[in-house]
Amino acid sequence: MTNLLCIQQMPFSSRQSGNAALLRKQAKDWLKKAHRAKLQQREHYTAQIARLVFR
Repeated sequence: MTNLLCIQQMPFSSRQSGNAALLRKQAKDWLKKAHRAKLQQREHYTAQIARLVFR
């Protein structure tokens, strides 16, 4: 349920632009943050990356 909530609340400006390079950079940033984050926060970033991939 947490993941769904994160996805719904996520601000996503690059969705409109459809800029693939920007999306890749964003996903990379989230992966870095998720790696450093505590387990609870890691779930949040995983949800955001999933949103990028499965939209």
